[in-house]
Amino acid sequence: MPKYTCLATMRIPRALLLGFFLSTPAGAQIMVEPSSTVGTRALQIETSLTHSRKETLRSWSTPTLVRLGIGEALELRAESDLWVREASGANTHTGVADLSVGLKWTATVGQPGLSLLLHTNLPTGSHQWQREGVHPSLRGILEWNLAAGAHLGIMPGVERSGMVDGVETTGFLGLALGKGWGKRFRTFLELELYHIAGSGTGGNTGNWNAGGTYLLG
Repeated sequence: MPKYTCLATMRIPRALLLGFFLSTPAGAQIMVEPSSTVGTRALQIETSLTHSRKETLRSWSTPTLVRLGIGEALELRAESDLWVREASGANTHTGVADLSVGLKWTATVGQPGLSLLLHTNLPTGSHQWQREGVHPSLRGILEWNLAAGAHLGIMPGVERSGMVDGVETTGFLGLALGKGWGKRFRTFLELELYHIAGSGTGGNTGNWNAGGTYLLG
């Protein structure tokens, strides 16, 4: 079944961006982001509410990303699904998801724009949603501005998971094509492969995402 996401982005000193996304089948969050950083001393908070349903299981979460610029090309990041709730029949579970912390560095701002993201997932969440061990990941972002207000983004990456029964390395890849319709409204289509591995470790898993955003101010 699809996953529905409503997004709000607040940037200090001022800007508010609203968005709505559809993911099918229900999978991870929107993967490919712009290659730019928020800028020196800028604080940006991106939060959302997601809902998905699979047979009798209903899920809600509030994915949130906080970005703090410590230079024109470098930002600190903290990310989590925060509040999570799952309900199936009479059974309901509510808790807090793990926290991921990291850095984003913009290497170039030309064509293409290039950024690197280094994140580490920490097992800080409630038992129901806590991943085993620490999960460092490295992602790259390549972004091109195309004709007629369109842009293309590619995000390859790798994650290494240290668990009790060994170490697992998986890859992921996102491809996104977006278009601006004036200064405020944008739409996008994204292919997301968020788990690339051999058949013995879960195989390949992915989904399509589509949506739009509107800048209020």
